Order: sequence, then C-alpha cells, then structure tokens
Amino acid sequence: MIDSTQDTRVLDQLVICVRYLYKGKVQERLLSLVVSSDSSGLALFNLLCNVLSIPKNLSLTDVIGCSFDGSANMKGAYNGLQAYMKNSNP
Repeated sequence: MIDSTQDTRVLDQLVICVRYLYKGKVQERLLSLVVSSDSSGLALFNLLCNVLSIPKNLSLTDVIGCSFDGSANMKGAYNGLQAYMKNSNP
C-alpha cells in the first residue's frame, strides 16, 4: 500500500505498508515513511523498489495483488505506477 499527503511545508509524505500472511494470520506493517519530491509513476516505482530491496530484501516478484486509486500517476495505463508494476511482475 502506498499513499501520500502533503505536510504543512507542501512536501509529499509517502507511506509504504505491506500486508502478508504469517502462520495463517494477516499481518500489516509500515515499511517506510519518506518525502517524495517526484510523484510520477516512474519515480514512485523506483522509490518502491528501493524501499523493498535495500533494507528488507523483498522483491516485486513476491507481490500477488495491488490496488490503485484513480489518479493518473498511480493508475495510468502507460506511465502510472500500475503500468510499471505490471511490466515488472505480470
């Protein structure tokens, strides 16, 4: 899950969470809270890849489901985060 909001300094604060099963129970964890200077689909994809791989040793190939809101940078069929996710892990 990725979502953002602007703080009082008009900076996008981006939160990244994961939901997974552990011993048959759904778990949800906050992975990162970062400032995003670029909210394009590619920038969000690169940021997500960095957050998953560097400290956590997670991979986008382990992702089995995503949902996106209606904004173009998230849902865009060609340049949104969804398009980059599908290209990386069909």
